Amino acid sequence: MVGPGSDLVDTRVEAGVPVTDVSTSVIAIRRPDEGWLVGPDLNTTLRANDVVISKGTRTSAEVFDALAA
Repeated sequence: MVGPGSDLVDTRVEAGVPVTDVSTSVIAIRRPDEGWLVGPDLNTTLRANDVVISKGTRTSAEVFDALAA
């Protein structure tokens, strides 16, 4: 889950990859108020409390999780 104070809040998903150095593909986002966004488009902005389903290496998942906290 993207925490309220996370560095990922207000970052865009571009080509399925958040704008960070982490090589993680975002497959889907669950929003408490909107439900599921499957295959989010390039301009989707991550919000606090988004649950992100992603694919990547173990290392990139660990970095992504740390950024999302």
